[in-house]
Amino acid sequence: MQPNGLMTLTLDTDRTIQTLVPSGRGVNMDGVVSPDGRWLAYVNVASGSPQIFVIALSDPTGERTQVTSNGGSQPRWAANRRELFYTSLDGTLMGVAVTTGERFAAGVPTTILAPTYYLGRGLLSRGGTYDVSADGRRFLMLKQVGDRSQLTEPPTVVVVKNWGEELKRLLPLQR
Repeated sequence: MQPNGLMTLTLDTDRTIQTLVPSGRGVNMDGVVSPDGRWLAYVNVASGSPQIFVIALSDPTGERTQVTSNGGSQPRWAANRRELFYTSLDGTLMGVAVTTGERFAAGVPTTILAPTYYLGRGLLSRGGTYDVSADGRRFLMLKQVGDRSQLTEPPTVVVVKNWGEELKRLLPLQR
């Protein structure tokens, strides 16, 4: 049987898998660990719109804190651990002040940026349309091209490893 939910995988020789958030509470996705490694922000879709929750990695089955009430996806931590960013249902970039001491607490979400960048094909397919710079002072975003009402994919980038060998295979030298 395949495990499901949000999990961790150790990178030692044992390759141990631990389920952090089982799928019994709905669909859980887009888990992001805080910079200090103590907290996990993730998206949960149990009924209705997706919401962002945070749990302590030391006690993943314990208390979970709901950060959003009007929906959200793509949680990202600020490097200083004092703010959590996410996209609202309409694609607005939001920020919420957080406290990450012994207990987690979230403030009131505020608008950071209007939805003028690429949002992906749908709300739950927005796996990575933006990120926060390491210094927490800038955002890296995919630029929206054309009408936002058109669901288009950005250009695809194909990375070919060992391209020299692939070229020799496709175009062998004639002697």
